[in-house]
Amino acid sequence: MSLTKLTFFTLLIVFLAISPLQADPTIPFKSEEQRIAERREISAHAAFNNTSVEDVADNPRYVGQAVEWEGYIVFSDTKHRNVRYFANSNQAIKAENNMNFVFGIVFPQALPVDARISVYSTRIYVKGKIIAVEKLFNNRTFTFSSHRQPIVEAAEVTFIREPDNPPLTIRYY
Repeated sequence: MSLTKLTFFTLLIVFLAISPLQADPTIPFKSEEQRIAERREISAHAAFNNTSVEDVADNPRYVGQAVEWEGYIVFSDTKHRNVRYFANSNQAIKAENNMNFVFGIVFPQALPVDARISVYSTRIYVKGKIIAVEKLFNNRTFTFSSHRQPIVEAAEVTFIREPDNPPLTIRYY
């Protein structure tokens, strides 16, 4: 085999090896926002309600799991310029004294200005993914939680302000 044929076949093999790495213009490009929205939609649809807040407290193996929880908003705070709401999932226990049933909700975007979104009078349903467990500080009663409590990134959230307002549902996907 001559040197030119060997060179030709070597270049052909190299070209065929790298050609799959080049971008195919027929495949649509997804932006980072689209990928994040898809992950939130998957976590909202994968959420189920068999995990309780007290099971997740102090148990890091639940981080990353999709959940569906409900409760009443008891206080809020601001972290990294984002408003977080905290809800009590067990109404028989007062959140001022015992925060073992409280979970936090982080919203990917700013919430709209709406009367149905308020502290102390709104019931909330949230579907999302547990992103962390941390000690909570109730800035209304100036108390800390005795355990680390779960923080959920909302993929879908419904605010219900009783008695007769229609619910407000916000989807982040």
